[in-house]
Amino acid sequence: MQSLAPRENNLGPQSNLRNHLRFRPYFSLPFPGYWREDEMRQHWCFIGEIVQDVSLVRLSVNVRDVEGNELLVAFHTNDRGESFRARCMRGSTFVLLYAKQYNFVFGEHGFRIEEEHLPFLKVFDIPLESLLRINDKLHAGAYADQCGLCGKQGVSARCSGCSTVLYCGKRCQVSAWKAAVPPGGHKEECKILRALVWFTQRDWSTFNGKFRFA
Repeated sequence: MQSLAPRENNLGPQSNLRNHLRFRPYFSLPFPGYWREDEMRQHWCFIGEIVQDVSLVRLSVNVRDVEGNELLVAFHTNDRGESFRARCMRGSTFVLLYAKQYNFVFGEHGFRIEEEHLPFLKVFDIPLESLLRINDKLHAGAYADQCGLCGKQGVSARCSGCSTVLYCGKRCQVSAWKAAVPPGGHKEECKILRALVWFTQRDWSTFNGKFRFA
């Protein structure tokens, strides 16, 4: 069972996606069968962007991590990845909890996805760059105590969708929905902030059992 994290400034400890202890590039991940004792009771996660569908008999995609490494993700599940095919589109963000490096027999690095991995896998219909950009604003306190459109200080009305961005009134909220800044207006920003909630509501610094998406 997962528990919600005690939240400091509404953000779970070590939930910043730039924290490479918790959100690791591929070559910082452990190998299967190789564990240090301290790693057995830690949270970590791989995040990358899907850049190409290379499927043949099963769903297979190339994913690029935050350091620019391209990896193969091949679904060896019972349905050969069909349940994830519609979500694994170019430009989407691929997330795998407790990911481990895998070397395919033909020499490529990546992940072999089995049934046991499915509760720890999520694909967000959001580019990784956008996810990281809003993550950076969130952890820098850009949404704290000011209207998300006009910048007025001391406001407290929150967007009911993301529960993060503040507005001084209905007029600013409506105008912000399709504003030019940020790109896509708050309509797009709201979607990204809702995705980030899954990460920010958890305490990544304390291990009381594995996190799961399902």
